[in-house]
Amino acid sequence: VWSDFCSNYRKTKRPITRILHLSDLHLGHKLAAANLPRVKLALQSVINEFGQDRIIPVITGDLMHTPSAGNLQLVKNFQSYLTNDLKLEKPIIVPGNHDSRMLGFLPVQANYRISS
Repeated sequence: VWSDFCSNYRKTKRPITRILHLSDLHLGHKLAAANLPRVKLALQSVINEFGQDRIIPVITGDLMHTPSAGNLQLVKNFQSYLTNDLKLEKPIIVPGNHDSRMLGFLPVQANYRISS
């Protein structure tokens, strides 16, 4: 039923905007580093499936495992992957408790669109 709906919707030629929701990346943690290639492969697969649709990434909570300059660079690298490699829009970020241990660290230094 869902595939029929999608197929019929596409026939209308209306542009589709999709939300790509990612959460709890914990960049900087050894398990996140081990899983990142698999996450990137899954993202590429999703992007390929969506074709020419507009995709807005939304990343909620715990982008990094512990706020630090090194982990912030990992977050910036991941954003670059989303915007430059996958050609997505700049992500909307909703920080989590792991991102805000150093008051203002992510919002002030990262230059992201932060949801309030």
